Amino acid sequence: MGPAYAQYVSHKPLKIHAPTTFTCQKPNATHFSLLDFFISTSDISINNIHVNYSGTSDHFPVVGLLDSCYHSSPPLPKFNFQKTNWELFQNMLSESIDLSISQNNSQFIDNQIETLTSAIHTASNIAIPKHIPPLINGNEIHESTSQKAEKLARHFKATYAQPNLPCALSQPPNPRPKLVTLGELTFILTKTLTTSTASGNDNIPNTILIHLPRKAIIILTRIYNAAIVYPHFRTNWKRAIREPIAKPNKNPS
Repeated sequence: MGPAYAQYVSHKPLKIHAPTTFTCQKPNATHFSLLDFFISTSDISINNIHVNYSGTSDHFPVVGLLDSCYHSSPPLPKFNFQKTNWELFQNMLSESIDLSISQNNSQFIDNQIETLTSAIHTASNIAIPKHIPPLINGNEIHESTSQKAEKLARHFKATYAQPNLPCALSQPPNPRPKLVTLGELTFILTKTLTTSTASGNDNIPNTILIHLPRKAIIILTRIYNAAIVYPHFRTNWKRAIREPIAKPNKNPS
């Protein structure tokens, strides 16, 4: 299992935290093994890792100090679409897209998503003015990222509980999946998207997607079809960001 764990972790945003001494001693055995360790996401640090040899089990407990400090990250900008130069945005995005690249595998999907997302961000930063509003809660005004995060964390902790999610239905794979056409995706982007929906963790709002140039929609169509055929669904697309919105005449806390 060791090589399998190592290979799995090497392809994920994960880290292995292991002690420098053995963690297992089988009864009457003449050799020792290091079988116990921590696996965490890459943004978590575990310090002072050591083995407690005072137990009676053949597996000794591994102890570590978890770094639970808050690590602030730059706040996501809010776009001012009323003053956006959409012609500049579309021209910059079209010039950065290379339609000659075409492959159908998971690496292609991830690379194309990264390239297109980066190109959209670059064009957006130049063509779209931005501002970061404060978080207002009654008479309280939270300006910094840490203040906003702390307030929202307390709100979610008090409001939400872990739901009992039903098991996913197991469906046989479709041997001939229906692919997305350029016309279908163009219609969805330009005719059905609403600008009131919040963006995901890539911070690309629907207003930007509605104004994508034709070359960007072609790349997006290829990404969707490759994801269907391969199949490969990017991990970032499985994540969501919650943004609480206070109801009118209700206590926002």
